[in-house]
Amino acid sequence: MTLKALLFDLDNTLVPEMANYELAFAAACGEAARRHSFDLVQFRTAVFGSANQRWQESETFAYCSGLGIGSPTSLLSDFPGDGPEFVTLREWAPGYRERCWTDALRPLVKDGLVGELATELDTAFRAALRSHGRPYDDALPMLQQVSRSYALAVLTNGPHDVQRAKL
Repeated sequence: MTLKALLFDLDNTLVPEMANYELAFAAACGEAARRHSFDLVQFRTAVFGSANQRWQESETFAYCSGLGIGSPTSLLSDFPGDGPEFVTLREWAPGYRERCWTDALRPLVKDGLVGELATELDTAFRAALRSHGRPYDDALPMLQQVSRSYALAVLTNGPHDVQRAKL
């Protein structure tokens, strides 16, 4: 039997998932942190902490956890897909994201600014992932080298809107 192809997982094999989420978060929220004088790392911890807590309390947590979809990803995805769980997630996600951002912003900015800033940062974070999804330093050279001898494919279990943004 001759080996003809290699399959690679995306997250934490070709790209450092959490490090890229942190880069995208800094790009999306850094200016707001400076403008409103709050610590960016503490804010990220608050947003991701709220996301994790609410994620674990969601009715689709067990299903998504089994797929390896975690709370940072849930802040980024529109959950495309045909399964009934994805219909539920699509309906749930906008309110979930809003609550995660507003929970973290409430102690940091004036009440009148929380909702608008939450929407702004949610949108910015989701957009920033596309330009802050860097591969591991050795991933591209390795892929270029092995592509001379093998067909290559990437497999992933995450929501395809988020995973495509990483590519």
